[in-house]
Amino acid sequence: MAKRKKSMAVDMSSEHRKNIAKCIEFIGRKHSRWKVFSDFLAIAAISISNNCAPYYTDAEEKIRAEREKRYLKIIGNYDKHERMLFMSMFTELVEELQSYCPCKESVHLTDVLGELFHELNFNDAWKGQFFTPQCVCDLMSEMTLGDGESYKKIIAEKRYFTVNEPCCGGGAMIYGLANAMNKIGFNYNKEVLVFARLHFYDVHSMQSLRNTCNNSAEKFFE
Repeated sequence: MAKRKKSMAVDMSSEHRKNIAKCIEFIGRKHSRWKVFSDFLAIAAISISNNCAPYYTDAEEKIRAEREKRYLKIIGNYDKHERMLFMSMFTELVEELQSYCPCKESVHLTDVLGELFHELNFNDAWKGQFFTPQCVCDLMSEMTLGDGESYKKIIAEKRYFTVNEPCCGGGAMIYGLANAMNKIGFNYNKEVLVFARLHFYDVHSMQSLRNTCNNSAEKFFE
């Protein structure tokens, strides 16, 4: 029987992801590494949602209260020092996401949490989860777009072209599209309308795909 991998990968390209992994490794001495990772995603998502999403109706307030209850239940499993490490992990995640700011011309978008998932060696047969590498997504998008000539005609007529990705997980394929567009001189802020179901964090991190040049066009993230 194959042995389960427990140690994190040695070679990591991002200092922020490396610091998150170190925190997970430390807390994981007492708790399961996978549980720490899962709990981190849950409490971070709840924190963002409950602080950013508007709540007006009684039903919406009830949902907010249920999320807060879940947050307290999860964080209650960790001591004070471990909670501080969770805060540090969230800070590192924000810093990592900000490093992919689309205002930088040389930015190469990627699925941050997906890469962290692999770097922690969670992509094994026991979990049954494997993500398409960003380089493969980039290649597929470049092959699809080609030199972009056929898409230029659509953009000239409609000011943007549309892409549908109903099951894109962390958004690696969408990032690949943006990277490929950038490579051939397209503006992925304005010239593409994407319909996709994205991972919570990636919806917030990928500001570049929130708008199109046509103000009447609207992106839907469910």
